[in-house]
Amino acid sequence: MKQPKIGLALGGGAAKGIAYIGVLKVLERNKIPIDYISGTSIGSVIGALYASGYKAKEIENLALEEKWEKLFDFTELEHGLISGKSMEKEMSHLLKGKQFKDLYIKFIATAVDIKTGQEILFNKGDVAKAVRASIAIPGIFSPLHLHNMILVDGGVIDPVPVKCIKDKVDKVIAVASTLNLTPPRFKRMPHPEKHKFIDYLLDKSMLSLRDQLKDSKRISKTALFFFNPKKLKTLIQGPPPEIFVVAGHSYHITLSQLTKQSLELHKPDVVINPNMDGIQLFDFDKIKALVKRGEKAALKHLPKIKKLAKK
Repeated sequence: MKQPKIGLALGGGAAKGIAYIGVLKVLERNKIPIDYISGTSIGSVIGALYASGYKAKEIENLALEEKWEKLFDFTELEHGLISGKSMEKEMSHLLKGKQFKDLYIKFIATAVDIKTGQEILFNKGDVAKAVRASIAIPGIFSPLHLHNMILVDGGVIDPVPVKCIKDKVDKVIAVASTLNLTPPRFKRMPHPEKHKFIDYLLDKSMLSLRDQLKDSKRISKTALFFFNPKKLKTLIQGPPPEIFVVAGHSYHITLSQLTKQSLELHKPDVVINPNMDGIQLFDFDKIKALVKRGEKAALKHLPKIKKLAKK
């Protein structure tokens, strides 16, 4: 009897997607062969590295050693906070400039053309360029302009890209970090704990905006004196305004519902859903904990995965 072909669909979720490394570690230890990978956003980063020949432990080590803040190159805030060029350059370095045809495992990265609203599937050409398009979270990363398209994160349409590999394999394992999310609480939130990485992002974005306003002469010199991270932090105390809390949770609910609808529609054979309680989108300082959560989630489904992988 012929060995069934197994596909792996890796969803988005920013730092939460680091848990996918733990899933890969479990699949490797149990010799579950992966014939095809699809990925969007952080899933395209992990998927591309794995498809290019990196083992799960090697990807974990890369994540632990990576200076994440250096990958976030701030722009003039016209199209997004971060340009994405540094991320593309780092991916090109790690992938050694590989094209899709050079990968050891077949791979698809997804993005969305905001001019047409169409999902774009990358399976040819430069892998790092495809990943750059796939990670372009609207408002965070600048869109990628390519071949008369304006490309953003594939999760805008499909947070877990099962559909694009369903007809290429016999069985599909989907991994989603955006499935279950905490509903909004319409009351005052406690003051968030100090977060070094978030502080870095806020500081850099404030300074970038100040420089842009200064160059365009849209704000007085007096106001610019106070427009720096340290001074603003002393003026603004307590929890964030309720409008940001409501908007943030509303976005998370939308993403969760879109993930559920996608999985119900395309029906992967196994859905691995790592526990993301207490994890935020930019918790890149929790690599080991996230990998462990991915391992734990995969182990729960291991009997079923072994069964569908049998001849």
